[in-house]
Amino acid sequence: MCDDISISLENVSLYYRIFEKIDYNEKKMTSELGGHFQKRKNKVVIKALDNVSFTVRKGERVGILGHNGAGKSTLLRTMAGIYQPQEGKVYRKGIVSAVFDKMMGMDQELSGKENIFGRGVFLGQTKREIQNIYEEIVNFTGLAEHINMPIKYYSPGMKARLGFAISTSFKPDILLLDEWLGVGDASFQEKARERMKNFVEEAGTVVLASHNMKLIERNCDRIITFSKGKLIEA
Repeated sequence: MCDDISISLENVSLYYRIFEKIDYNEKKMTSELGGHFQKRKNKVVIKALDNVSFTVRKGERVGILGHNGAGKSTLLRTMAGIYQPQEGKVYRKGIVSAVFDKMMGMDQELSGKENIFGRGVFLGQTKREIQNIYEEIVNFTGLAEHINMPIKYYSPGMKARLGFAISTSFKPDILLLDEWLGVGDASFQEKARERMKNFVEEAGTVVLASHNMKLIERNCDRIITFSKGKLIEA
């Protein structure tokens, strides 16, 4: 792979198996949520990604645009290595941070402090790297008095603050975003918007999936259009 390429997909297809009984008619059936029903080895599946190929170069800000259920989230998770395609290959070069859910990888039984270290490791950081930025994370959340409490006792707003602060604290080579991270706490929103903007600007390469055209145009310099698991325009 060339030195200036961050991620490359070559003829990638991915299938989800359907376990419930359905009346299969290949000519008529398509998924309302995206993808296509097919039969593979006498099993009914949804083809969520259909022969997808494209390349993202270093420093690019790429938007994946498509309707809800188009396959954007599946595509991002395949790019991150969370899902393995049944067909084709995915190449990645550099540290990848996949920010799909600000609470992903957090344990309700652990304290805020323990979750900072646990989520940091989940995002590919060493203990020393997490320690170096720990105080900054705590200060940003405004939760210093509660940081040693199990987060199951946090309010939803407190959990959102903590998850958002952790997710946006470590600068990756490749940043994969499923929609735009935000928080519902009104007093925290302006600070969060500015932090999110800086987080994206400082990442080496960014891939942002959304159905919001304005969001894509504002933050990306290239758009890939996706529909029913297929790449329409790159």
